[in-house]
Amino acid sequence: MCRGFVLAASTLVCLTWSLLGQANSNTRAEEKSIDTGYRLKIKADWIYVNASVWDPRKRKSVADLRKEDFAVYEDGQSRAIDACLAGESPFHLLLLLDVSASTSGFIQLIREAAIKFSEQLEPEDRVALVTFHSRTAMIQPFTNNREAVQLAARQIHSEGSTAFYDAALTSLDAFRGIEGRKAMVIFSDGADNQLVDPTKGSKATFDQLRQAVRENDCLIYTVMLLPYEPDPHRDPELSQAQRQMQLLADETGGRSFKPRKARDLAGIYGEIANDMRYVYTLTFTPGFSASGGWHELHVEVPGRSGVVTRCRKGYLSSEGIKAED
Repeated sequence: MCRGFVLAASTLVCLTWSLLGQANSNTRAEEKSIDTGYRLKIKADWIYVNASVWDPRKRKSVADLRKEDFAVYEDGQSRAIDACLAGESPFHLLLLLDVSASTSGFIQLIREAAIKFSEQLEPEDRVALVTFHSRTAMIQPFTNNREAVQLAARQIHSEGSTAFYDAALTSLDAFRGIEGRKAMVIFSDGADNQLVDPTKGSKATFDQLRQAVRENDCLIYTVMLLPYEPDPHRDPELSQAQRQMQLLADETGGRSFKPRKARDLAGIYGEIANDMRYVYTLTFTPGFSASGGWHELHVEVPGRSGVVTRCRKGYLSSEGIKAED
């Protein structure tokens, strides 16, 4: 199945969106050069969807698919796939690390996670570290210097309350102007203090964060730092935080993890790096009306049982964009 959150998702079709004007006949030839960055490009004649496919039995991406293997649905309607291009390309990865007092028991795990992620990346990949409690700080801007990342990770410490929504919005802004594949991995219990007291925690709301995620081209992975599975009756705030973390991943076509022990993280680093790296770019002609708005997306690989496809849940279009008859 294809899940679009989110980013959330159990693996992997990722796309982003950007609205472009009606292309004229002189530029359409250039537009058909497919960009394999994690983007959903909306044009008057084509939509480009970057999709990833995961085999949970082999715990690796599926890398041998063709156009004929895919099925794409827009608003529940099947769309003919015009082209399919597979490829790998570098990416920008931002690690958003919760260092508030509520995660103090995981602080060493968070340090090690940042270091381990830096070791999984290719030389062309760039990584940034952002920490948050009541305030957000970028302790390491995007770099391919692994030693700088590891040094910054070793210096983090736990303090303060939790303003998660504000931190996630700030981190999305950090990708502004960056082209190509973008991903954020969030290490947190997700429990913004706003869930307990509306006057505390983030100034932004979760709905505002979710809208920003829908409008951004960043793939999101969430790693829930909880020692146990929260009970909805005994731990309503933690249960709600867990649902919100899952939703962020599902919205973008990412994945959500809930490790209970440090050793559970051992395979997560490689899985996320693999998810981000291999992508299929599919194109199809949209069938939506001129009214614009939100359009649901779904991608399948019907002939491969057991594989998991991922994508955003949909995309936003502006009024006046319509496929040609």
